[in-house]
Amino acid sequence: ALPIYNSDHHPQITALGSSGEFVVTWFGVDTEGRGRFGSPDFSIFVQKFNADGSTTDQAMVKLEALGVTNGEDARSQITAIGSSGEFVVTWSGVDTGGDRSIFVQKFNADGSTTGQAMVQLEALGVTNGYDYEPQITAIGSSGEFVVTWTGSDTGGDYSIFVQKFNADGSTTGQAM
Repeated sequence: ALPIYNSDHHPQITALGSSGEFVVTWFGVDTEGRGRFGSPDFSIFVQKFNADGSTTDQAMVKLEALGVTNGEDARSQITAIGSSGEFVVTWSGVDTGGDRSIFVQKFNADGSTTGQAMVQLEALGVTNGYDYEPQITAIGSSGEFVVTWTGSDTGGDYSIFVQKFNADGSTTGQAM
């Protein structure tokens, strides 16, 4: 078995537009090294590439859960949205309450994060449960997308939750 410390894991890739550009996301130990309770401080990393495989002028982006910079952020997923090269990353991370939530960050076509704040998702009616394994997909061609994940429900077991997003990155209604 490979050691998990100081390693990068679970790469995901998606094509952007029709010019050959693409973007990659993964999780790995960040420069701070150790997180809460001495465990590795995993963060999400995002790098956009030009059609020739070189990196773009936009630097690699490190994503972490809202308000927690020393937690375990893992299992990122990525999808292109709309037709202008924008994309969205989702992942599971330790939130400020110490449990796991789903986080969503929208990116501009140049690979920078949008002005829109990162969104934190939790299971309906449960803010202190374990939310994990997010998946994401674009819907239509206007930039809307949907995130789904597994989370602790109000009955104490696990259910599947779905949250729709508008093209601007805001949520549409509440998670179901």
